[in-house]
Amino acid sequence: MTNWNTSTSRSATSRFSLRIISRLPCCSHRHKHIITYGLGHVQPSLHQQPSSSATHPVDQALPSCLADLHSTDHGHVPKNGVNKTETSRPPQDPPTSPKCGSGRGGAIVIKAQGRILVFYPAVAYYCLASIFLSLFKPQNRVQNFPKVEMAKSDAKKRAEMMAKEWKKSRSNTRSLNDLVEKGLLHNQELGGWRAPEGESYPDPRAGEVLVFEDFFKRGFGIPVHPFLQGLLLYYEIGICNLHPNSILLISTFIHLCEAYVGIEPHFDLFRYLFCLRKKGAVGGSKIAGGVYLNLRDGMKNRYLSCPWNTSLTEWYKRWFYIREELGSATFCDVGYIPEKRVSWTDHPEYTGQVAELMSLIDWSRLDGPGVVGNFLMRRVMPCQRRVHSAYEYAGSQDPTRMCPDGLEKAEVQQLMNELFNLFDDNFV
Repeated sequence: MTNWNTSTSRSATSRFSLRIISRLPCCSHRHKHIITYGLGHVQPSLHQQPSSSATHPVDQALPSCLADLHSTDHGHVPKNGVNKTETSRPPQDPPTSPKCGSGRGGAIVIKAQGRILVFYPAVAYYCLASIFLSLFKPQNRVQNFPKVEMAKSDAKKRAEMMAKEWKKSRSNTRSLNDLVEKGLLHNQELGGWRAPEGESYPDPRAGEVLVFEDFFKRGFGIPVHPFLQGLLLYYEIGICNLHPNSILLISTFIHLCEAYVGIEPHFDLFRYLFCLRKKGAVGGSKIAGGVYLNLRDGMKNRYLSCPWNTSLTEWYKRWFYIREELGSATFCDVGYIPEKRVSWTDHPEYTGQVAELMSLIDWSRLDGPGVVGNFLMRRVMPCQRRVHSAYEYAGSQDPTRMCPDGLEKAEVQQLMNELFNLFDDNFV
């Protein structure tokens, strides 16, 4: 006699009972021949397939407990699984009173009205207990309510933080089309830009990044240059965390490397010259322009003289959306507040090549406004990914130009006055 009192046996019984129920649903028409005429008429063997092709495939997998029940109540079953004497005999009249018996595995077998019902108490208890615990378990309610409340609280805090960090945008279709006319931005169909529609704070759609109008006046473009993408990943910041003057600084460095040194922008050289710093907490946003690039201490006399326009105001109120390429590495989280990292001030490990590059540049003949004026005249956006670098520039028909038409001297001078604090109004 199998001992069903141990916990292991009970577990095995429950699993066995579940398999029985899944294989033998009492309401299934496929088992009508079993339920109506009793097990003595059609009962396949557990170890052999029945010889008759009319037997349903499900019936070929009946468990051994029913086979034992059949052999106990109806006599020996032949190896082919069919009792020939029982097959030729018509169904007998149902008994006048139901008969109950105990099958293998703790099953209760009830015979009545010519039918057989196999009942497993362990399965019924298990199912009812599971349903009760899943529906009425007190700790489920205790755990679910705080999660909902926490989600609502987090959403409320984020909305409050976004309203504090961001200002309602003043960008509109008209102001963006002005950038298109100046050759600083592609048209809406090609560029995929979208002006905000009365939003208090930004909420970009999938595939969009948030940018500022002043970025495009400083050499920024879509798709983003891989060098700029690499800087964002290295410093762990988003494109919206940079100040417009930092975009101009990166554009100047890229064009210096490509057009004047004849190389791709050098990562170690950039780290050797610049570091990233966090903007002060007094006033302003910690997200929009929350960090900025600056020359390292002692590098002011070793790099280009760049008198940036530091009186730039309300640039953070001119934001809009633009579509970036699918799978782009341009990071942009409008709710991300950058935290200081070691990489912000870390020096490059090997400076041998950096020293050689520094010696190749004649710093006395170059300055920041001259380099910026050069890429403005060429109508090239250094921070934009292009088909080739600036050292392969081929003139007015070059495919990297935003517009084939040249800029007038007055237009260049106006842009330069906006980007730099120039003492000479006739710089161009």
